[in-house]
Amino acid sequence: SSLFGRPFILLFWHSGDIAQKMFNAELKSIYEKYQGKKLEIYAVCVDTDKAYWASLISHLPWINVCDGLGENSAALVTYNITKLPSMFIFDKEGDVVDKDVYDLDKLDYIISKL
Repeated sequence: SSLFGRPFILLFWHSGDIAQKMFNAELKSIYEKYQGKKLEIYAVCVDTDKAYWASLISHLPWINVCDGLGENSAALVTYNITKLPSMFIFDKEGDVVDKDVYDLDKLDYIISKL
C-alpha cells in the first residue's frame, strides 16, 4: 500500500535505545486508533543485528525495515539524519507537518487534525 494519500510517520530509531523501544510500544495505541486510511507508520531501524531487530518488531503492526548496515545505512544520508531517534510526520499530501514529537498526547492531537 502507498504511504501517500494518508498521513504517515517516518521514524528512524536504534534498538539499543531503551526509551525508543518503550516509545514503540506506546506508539502502538496511536497506530491502532488511526490505522487504515488515517495513518501509516514506516519505521527504519538503524541496527547491525537484524535477528535482534526482528525479535523486537514482531509485535509491531506497522511497516518496519532494517538494512543491517547500522550507522552506514544509506537511509541516514538520504534523509539527512544526524540523531536517533528522528521522526517526521507527513500529511496526506506528503508534506512534513511536524517532527520529533515523542509526547503521545501531542502526537495524537497532530494526527487527529490531519
